[in-house]
Amino acid sequence: MKLKDIISISGKSGLYKILAKTKNGLIAESLEDKKRIPVFGSASVSALNDISVYTKKDHNASLRDVLEKLSVQESGGPAMDHNGDDDKLKYYFRNILPEYDEEQVYPSHIKKILKWYNQLQGLKLIEELLIKEEKQPGTEEEKDKTKSSPDKGYGAGKSQELRPKPQRLNPKSRIKPQVSKIKPQVTRITPQAPSAKG
Repeated sequence: MKLKDIISISGKSGLYKILAKTKNGLIAESLEDKKRIPVFGSASVSALNDISVYTKKDHNASLRDVLEKLSVQESGGPAMDHNGDDDKLKYYFRNILPEYDEEQVYPSHIKKILKWYNQLQGLKLIEELLIKEEKQPGTEEEKDKTKSSPDKGYGAGKSQELRPKPQRLNPKSRIKPQVSKIKPQVTRITPQAPSAKG
């Protein structure tokens, strides 16, 4: 199991494991009771591998690093109860991650992180999930990223811009505009001689 396969679903307690991707979303399994549920595209889902914690440094701390620090601090044991007092939670978390930004990281965030850690630790998954994957150049996964998927319908593969192809004309076959000259018609009026009266 990998950390990127573990998700948190808004409105659902606990963590879930991604089993499969469907046309309309995901099929996920609860880590606690193993119940499977459909997760539709409209649901708010966060993969633990994509979560980070605000710090006062130029870069944020990934959740993976925070979980690892917790494991080291507690020697692989459980962390502080997430239902503790806010001030005690902030003091505890400051010992884990001294550079965390207290103005942007609220006690509710700390509670969530500690709850996740204790759930994973209780299921004996911390050590397995914190194993860092070494990326090797030229792997199939990296090759797939450089290839666009075949066009099997709307939205598949790279977006294609539909532009009319310019047509090149042979200079010899250029069409000269036809100009029709219209000669003005001039009507001459001949004066008539006055008639003689009797």
